[in-house]
Amino acid sequence: MHCRSNAIVNEVAQLYDLNELYKPHIWHYIERYNIRHIFLITDSKKILKQYKKFYDINGMLLYTDSKKRPLKERIPTYLQKYPNKRHKGVELIKDTIEVIKDTYLAAQCDFFIGNGYSSLSNTVLRLKDWPETNIKLLY
Repeated sequence: MHCRSNAIVNEVAQLYDLNELYKPHIWHYIERYNIRHIFLITDSKKILKQYKKFYDINGMLLYTDSKKRPLKERIPTYLQKYPNKRHKGVELIKDTIEVIKDTYLAAQCDFFIGNGYSSLSNTVLRLKDWPETNIKLLY
């Protein structure tokens, strides 16, 4: 699943409400399909902590070591000041590679729940010929 953090509240007005919609869909998949692992994509320490609390039962929750930052530390790379502009490019490449890895890992899963406003979630939708019952984008 891909759960966006509150860093995009200005982009998605009801993000907090939208994020609450994940829970019933997750439990639906767990109960109906006997899901044993959940792969979480997020850049938020807060969301990771919440999902660990709810779903990290017997190693159920999987996630990559991509950057997870508190909201107050989040400044888009293009707005950050670097003494050497090449350093900014290196950071953009690192961030992009992490997103690509997470996106392709998600496309290898059997089921996917994502944010319909997110380009990452929409890319996962298009990378695979998903059965309608196996993918859900929330709006």
